[in-house]
Amino acid sequence: AKALMREAFEKWDSDGNGTISREELSSVLKQLGQFKAGDVQRIMVEVDRNGDGEIQYVEFVDWLMRPVVTAGAAALLSTAKLCYRADSSTIGSPAEPAEGGETRWTFRGTPIRLDAAHPLPKEHTIAMWVVLEPVTETWSQCFGDASDGWGLSYGITDGGLLGVQDPRLAGDPMARQSARKLVEEPVGVDPGNWVLVVFRGMCETAGPSTHGCTECLVASDERCLRFLGSVPAVGAGLVVGEFGSRTPGVAAGALFAAWPRLVSDEELRELFLWDCVRFGCVDEKEAGWLRLNRRRAPKRSDEEEEALAARLQAASSGKIGGALDVSNMKLVDDDLPRVLRAAERGSMELSALAMTNNYITEDGVKAHLVPFIPRLIGHFRIDLRENKDINCDAGDPLLAALSGLPEAWGVSVDMRGTGLTGDTMLKLLNQTPAAQMAAMAAAKERKRTEDLVAQYTSKQAELEARWAAEVDAGPPEGEAPEDPPFEPFPDGEVEKLKSVRSYLAKAAKDRYDRGDQAVWKKLPKNCGSGQLIAHLSYICKSATLRGCADFTLRQWQPAEGEPGGMLSLHDAVAQEALRIVACSGNEFGAGAATLKLQNLRDEELEIFVPAGSILQHANWVHLQNLLIGRGVHLVFQPGQTRECKLGAMCMNLSCQCSEGQAMQLTSFLLQDTHILESQGKVWDHFEALFARFREEAGFPDGAKKKGKGKKKGGKKKK
Repeated sequence: AKALMREAFEKWDSDGNGTISREELSSVLKQLGQFKAGDVQRIMVEVDRNGDGEIQYVEFVDWLMRPVVTAGAAALLSTAKLCYRADSSTIGSPAEPAEGGETRWTFRGTPIRLDAAHPLPKEHTIAMWVVLEPVTETWSQCFGDASDGWGLSYGITDGGLLGVQDPRLAGDPMARQSARKLVEEPVGVDPGNWVLVVFRGMCETAGPSTHGCTECLVASDERCLRFLGSVPAVGAGLVVGEFGSRTPGVAAGALFAAWPRLVSDEELRELFLWDCVRFGCVDEKEAGWLRLNRRRAPKRSDEEEEALAARLQAASSGKIGGALDVSNMKLVDDDLPRVLRAAERGSMELSALAMTNNYITEDGVKAHLVPFIPRLIGHFRIDLRENKDINCDAGDPLLAALSGLPEAWGVSVDMRGTGLTGDTMLKLLNQTPAAQMAAMAAAKERKRTEDLVAQYTSKQAELEARWAAEVDAGPPEGEAPEDPPFEPFPDGEVEKLKSVRSYLAKAAKDRYDRGDQAVWKKLPKNCGSGQLIAHLSYICKSATLRGCADFTLRQWQPAEGEPGGMLSLHDAVAQEALRIVACSGNEFGAGAATLKLQNLRDEELEIFVPAGSILQHANWVHLQNLLIGRGVHLVFQPGQTRECKLGAMCMNLSCQCSEGQAMQLTSFLLQDTHILESQGKVWDHFEALFARFREEAGFPDGAKKKGKGKKKGGKKKK
């Protein structure tokens, strides 16, 4: 089979450079006919696992040997030309069990004669469940010819090598040594253990002959089917009449089956899985993984676990920019929640998540990755190449998750080297012109935002001085004006502005913290909303309080639907399942918002912090309010208190950054979370609103004169 695959590869590789190009693949498919224009691209994506645009030989072989659906072991045995099974309750014509009622035959001294002899056809497969023992002579028969003295047998040597012994190869029935062809790799199974031994023969001529090859395979442990090699000989045309040996080597057997065709690796795998637990080859848990066509993941060493934890911590704290790479980390499904939580917390700095060559399955993809994708904001790439345990069941849920995102973001999932089909992989890879434009636009936006951040950061001292005269806690609320004290806004008049701030704060808190529009019926600790709207109104130089909708904010509604039905942070606080022990802000970006949270329940609590949640300062400090940039999952053990750092964006260019000051969780959420794609877009959005409202109030940006404004009714003050 390997020789045939090599020959096919060389025919497809028309220029002989050792790889198959897209053009060469297209040429072959055109010759075969019945292929559509998109088939070349789909097949290329499916086969080219490393994405270099060329098909290497190993990729070609993996593609040809990819898993296929089979009918199961019982159906397979029912199609066998000959089937002998020691368990009389199952398929076949059983021979006599050994003493003690064990479902096996013993061969020491006398082989088992078959009820019906069977000539080997041009193509054939023979499978045997046997117990091996040390071979004391040069050759021990697994099965042989019905004619005594002829000498045909398929067997094993004292060196543990499988092969074919056929007198026709030497031209002399007695020259058995020269009539043997052996594989190079030994069986490698300890004596006394059960093993499934398979011989698969292919004759090259029209009639029976020795011209062809015989493949030798075994299965004895969690590695499942192993190819030991092939020999340049095949016993086609000879008659099989017995199995077992007169000499030590093959001690016992439980199955002998023959098919007049080449049984596929996948069918033989199912044959092994049917009896592998009964014969002690693997335990039930290992068999469960093998039945799902999954590998058993190796355990990470202490050093590997520390490396993974360090990388996730670095991502969570924003120290990793670009891609979070956890490839080759022996990840399994249970690792995905903490990997994705790290990506969420650091996602304002990330544009890609690489998890190639791990042990993730379709179950993990559907349970964890599919809910993660809709929470992405902006261009993002997920790389799951070479996770061989992911089957096609993951395709449709992934496509559905991507379909809910704007096409302009160009989010992609690379599934090459998994069990998905080429067509699904191509759609998930999302290499459309629109997606490529999105990637370029995202790179351009990152550069623009970097420049804006640098400019803003350099102005911190200037912004502090700008607001120095207007920082206060305001007079006691009992002395605050009930109505707007001045119209228009008294820009530049320090004492009057103090009254304006007092009025705005009281009016906003009456409306959003304790009035009809308050969604928290009892204001939780370290929560409040009114001061945010008061502050934003003040920045706009509004003499009257504006509404939250003016700033494209909406109020959280109790029991809003969250991913998986879990509580939102707002719901958890409202239901007294969670307490905000402390809340503070420090600058902006990854880890800018710090919440110390306590689980008040005696059970595990999983919550979701929605993207677009807002933290405010409690009084007139004129520091940045913070906007949570990405949705984040948090899990707390019963009664646990811990500090959580979340990525956050600031909302304007007018105020300086927080430096660890206390903050409060508001009841507001951003209506359009698409602007959270970058800090630059957040600034663009809010600064445009502020500029428009200032102009409406008679204070257009860039005006030279101060103190100008509009009277109630719209006339300018003289």
